[in-house]
Amino acid sequence: MRLNQAYVVQAVHFRDTSVDELCSRTYSISIFLERIRLRMCDVTDVPYPDVLHLYHAALSGFGTLFRIFGYFEITERMIGINQDYKVKVWCNSNFSVARPNKPSSVLIRGEKEMVQSVLRIIDVNTDSLSKLDAFTKRTQYKSKASFKEALKHLSDYANWLGMDIPQHMERTKMII
Repeated sequence: MRLNQAYVVQAVHFRDTSVDELCSRTYSISIFLERIRLRMCDVTDVPYPDVLHLYHAALSGFGTLFRIFGYFEITERMIGINQDYKVKVWCNSNFSVARPNKPSSVLIRGEKEMVQSVLRIIDVNTDSLSKLDAFTKRTQYKSKASFKEALKHLSDYANWLGMDIPQHMERTKMII
């Protein structure tokens, strides 16, 4: 699977190592992914305004993956930070697996439940007195927003604060 999406883990090299043997062919490929330095489970208290980038990247990336795979359960091991301090997401906690795990429950879940899951995971790993409490409460509890609506809420909130959403996690660099 090749995605040209800024917030999804990218393949940096693809090598076909297939072998012809007598009357058959053994197919084998190697995919090398960009280096993910940290996972969300390794980071606590992401400082403001880096958390704006974290929300934006996670909502954008998981929104793209939702359109491809449909609903899947999200864990904090699926959110990573690469060598450029940009947040990247993947559909599986094992970045070498290109498909999500099957949901563990039989309940029918969809996009809005995935958005709530992303917000809960990020909320646990950010300052509890974050300036974004109003954003998360509005998006998570009141509107039960889709990915597109959640991104719109985030953009409106950043505009209200008079800020641009950062392109990477500048202040987190100093902590890591």
